[in-house]
Amino acid sequence: MTQPPGSPTAPTNARMRLGVVQASPAPQADYVWVMVDGAPIQAAYFTNYVPITNDRVTVTQDGTDWFVLGGKSGASGNLVVNGDFMVHPQPQLTTSLPPYMWGHYRAAGSAASVVSAGLSSVYQKPVMFIAVNSASASDNYAYSAAFPVTPGDLLYVDASGSSSSSGGVTLTTTLRVGWFIDGQSVYPNFISETVVQTNSTTTSSSWWLTGTATAPAGAAYARVAIRANQNAGASSMLVTAGQVEAHR
Repeated sequence: MTQPPGSPTAPTNARMRLGVVQASPAPQADYVWVMVDGAPIQAAYFTNYVPITNDRVTVTQDGTDWFVLGGKSGASGNLVVNGDFMVHPQPQLTTSLPPYMWGHYRAAGSAASVVSAGLSSVYQKPVMFIAVNSASASDNYAYSAAFPVTPGDLLYVDASGSSSSSGGVTLTTTLRVGWFIDGQSVYPNFISETVVQTNSTTTSSSWWLTGTATAPAGAAYARVAIRANQNAGASSMLVTAGQVEAHR
């Protein structure tokens, strides 16, 4: 018997393919571009997997609609441990500790500051805060756990969040990758550093910082960092990071 067109068991000519993500979607975007069989296609994706540039993904087609099912094992996955800040010992949401597997470096002479995990009403999940309540200049790094790299490795790096500054003083938030000789070295003891992208504001702004970084000679490990830098004159600054990612 022929199934009626509306039947959930009726044939739909669905097919599956492997593709390569062409660009990470901006935060809250509802589609991504994927190269499939030599042609770029627009596809939706599951929200628990955010496609990253150069990820190899499995996609399915039904009629004219495409959908990213997920990343191919061994060819995708975030190198930043706890990059979404969802993993944490419970006390970290009530104390001034950095998120689990993240560190804090405050430059000499910088105003007292806090890097902490907390809940955000905007993201509706745990996030990372870099906060300063002082009129003095501040310069802070929040950096990820180290992950191994090989010289010449090309990393695709991105982060989303927001920044706010008081008093009309410029707050500069930068996504960076620090290169280290071993997995024990931390900021500021890198052999070199790559600036991926920068956001500046004198009031408040949301940002999505994205770009690439290539491991230099001598690099054996990398850490992704968010730097928050502000001159003297403001009474406070706050940087909120909701997601930080690095992929090969």
